[in-house]
Amino acid sequence: CEKSRQTEETLKRLNKSLEKRVTERTEKLVASVENLRIENTERKNAEERLVRLNQLYAVLYETNQTIVRTNDRDTLFNDFCRIAVENGSFKLAWVGLVDEASALLKITAAHGATGYLDDIEITIHEEPQGLGPTGITIREGTYYICNDFLGSPITRPWHEKGRAHGIRASASIALKQEGRVIGALTLYADKTDFFDRQHVALVKELVEVRP
Repeated sequence: CEKSRQTEETLKRLNKSLEKRVTERTEKLVASVENLRIENTERKNAEERLVRLNQLYAVLYETNQTIVRTNDRDTLFNDFCRIAVENGSFKLAWVGLVDEASALLKITAAHGATGYLDDIEITIHEEPQGLGPTGITIREGTYYICNDFLGSPITRPWHEKGRAHGIRASASIALKQEGRVIGALTLYADKTDFFDRQHVALVKELVEVRP
């Protein structure tokens, strides 16, 4: 009986040791799988970001070619919006110029999901129609990135239209002439977290090359 009890105790210790080792190995395996998943996600995100940057470089090249061919501002704006959508894979690109009399943005050029712009009204003043990314960009004379268009409170007035047209992120960049803000270029993407500072730097270069 004593020998049997000792054997049983030994088996219990062995089982506990085995369970501990199995648990530790399982935890390490889970951690390894999670790390691999994170690495794969980061790699995929980096690859997608590189593709977007290459597309923007292609847009920059095509826009420069357009500038060589024409000096008409409105033509340049229209060509840029078209090139941004066709070569840059943006959902929508549009240029709005400030109408001094009404303090509203007048749509001068647009390409892509232009149905989003139907009946849209954006003012340069701090009022509901001017508190979105484009209005802020105009007043501050800089740029505004909204990487979660449908989740941001500042774009709430346009959530319904944005959802209907597949818009998930936006970037607005001020257009200046002789140091004065005259309007804004706004780009839309169909993915959240689409824009980063490097993308905006390239877009700023795009809008600064016009005459």
